[in-house]
Amino acid sequence: MLVKKPRSIMLALFLFLCFTAGAALPVSWAKEPASPELSLKEAVLMAWSNSEDVKAAELGVEKAEEQRQDASHFVEMIPASGPSGNPNAAIIWTNFLKADIAWQMAKKDLQQKKDNIVVDVFTKYYTVINCQDKLKKAEVDLARDEEALRVARAGFRAGTVTGAAVTGAEARAEASRKALEAARAELEKAYISFNKVVGLWPEDRPVLTDALSFTPLEIDSLDAEAARAVENSKDIWKLKQLVAIEQLDVDYPWGIGSGGVSYKYYDVEKPDVDIAELNVAAAESAIKEKVRTLYQDIRATEEQYNALLAAKQAAEEQLRVARALYDCGMTTLEKLKEAEAGCAEVENNIAGLVYKHAIQVANFNLLTGRPVVKGISDEELAAERKEQAKRDESENTEPEPTVVRFVMGEKSFRVNDRDVEMDVAPYAIDGRAFLPVRYAAQALGIPDENITWDGKTGMVTLVKGDRKITMKVGSRVMLVNTRVVEMDVAPQVKDGRVFLPVRYLGEALGAEFNWNYIRREVTVTI
Repeated sequence: MLVKKPRSIMLALFLFLCFTAGAALPVSWAKEPASPELSLKEAVLMAWSNSEDVKAAELGVEKAEEQRQDASHFVEMIPASGPSGNPNAAIIWTNFLKADIAWQMAKKDLQQKKDNIVVDVFTKYYTVINCQDKLKKAEVDLARDEEALRVARAGFRAGTVTGAAVTGAEARAEASRKALEAARAELEKAYISFNKVVGLWPEDRPVLTDALSFTPLEIDSLDAEAARAVENSKDIWKLKQLVAIEQLDVDYPWGIGSGGVSYKYYDVEKPDVDIAELNVAAAESAIKEKVRTLYQDIRATEEQYNALLAAKQAAEEQLRVARALYDCGMTTLEKLKEAEAGCAEVENNIAGLVYKHAIQVANFNLLTGRPVVKGISDEELAAERKEQAKRDESENTEPEPTVVRFVMGEKSFRVNDRDVEMDVAPYAIDGRAFLPVRYAAQALGIPDENITWDGKTGMVTLVKGDRKITMKVGSRVMLVNTRVVEMDVAPQVKDGRVFLPVRYLGEALGAEFNWNYIRREVTVTI
């Protein structure tokens, strides 16, 4: 006897299988990889928005500002020059100054985190591009070694190549295949690392649009650059603020303890100032040395680059000769592939040096306070937002209407405040205004090339945007695209010129029409 299973059990089993099957699917199946174009500036802005460190630092700035505001409420009655001889006032004053320094430190900390992200994004952005160059080089190497293997096997079959030579060619081809796979894996790793920073999915493959170019670093004085780095250093700035805080305890030697207001002895507080100043001096020496070392590294890279340019010229000449010989049948495809691989090798080395140099210069610029990526400073972004707001306002603002006025019998018409001469005058019959074709079209914004007159059939065709208006002399039927419109008057020919009833033409194009019978004036508003 067959027993039917309850539908609820079957449904539950079906849902369970669907859920478990869905859970077993790889995450990448849930989303198609995206390939948006991405500039370096866009990548930096995305990374800032994605960074938890930046968000935390922004909250830190807000908190420090609130604490500064709270501290400022207690110093409203203290002279701007500071307290003098009043312990309670001195405590309030120093608390405010320390809160102010803490607020400035929080802002510096935020900027430092953003600067570090800029260099990190810069490095990862161009690491992806560098890995793409390596992949291209690996593909060229594999093509060369596979061609060499094909030639070796053919020679072995012909008895001109030994088995050992074939084995060697096979080993080189296999090594190139593995190198190609390694290059692909390296590119995948670079993309995943980059995507994580900017907030993209791991499987996304954005098209990075800002290519690297080699520009030698130019400075006037290394000592001046070292001094600039000291001036720009946020770490040194913080250390100097610590000196200022310690000095406050010397200048205003009062504090609040368990027993109330207490005095801080000079001999106890002054050494703290000295220690803080020594820390500043040590940090200044360290950053100056860092600038000098980095500069020497950059110069060494630039010398290597110049040497590789000469090697590139030689490799390109060898490739040119190899191609010419191959085209003439005087060399083999294997030799041509070798020349191509040699040229690719030099180009890959140059690309690697350009990448290395760019990272070095980016770090040098960061140290010395120069922009690493253009267009991301607060001032530049504010100006960009202002310009965008203007563009948005301009796009959202409706254009001023165009008002065209014709007076019957006058050989001119007015477009807003501008007069336009005509060689014929409009006229009116039974309260219907007739305008010459060309001027009527001009008034309604139709260019001459969109006006067609067929003298044999008496047909006039005017086109504006997606609308096509067709009229025929003597006919009271007008076509607007395929829609038939009946008129109470028909186009006319007068003195060899075609005149159209402007009201129907204007209404067909969405214009407002007004006829002032007393002034005998037609007003068309577009």
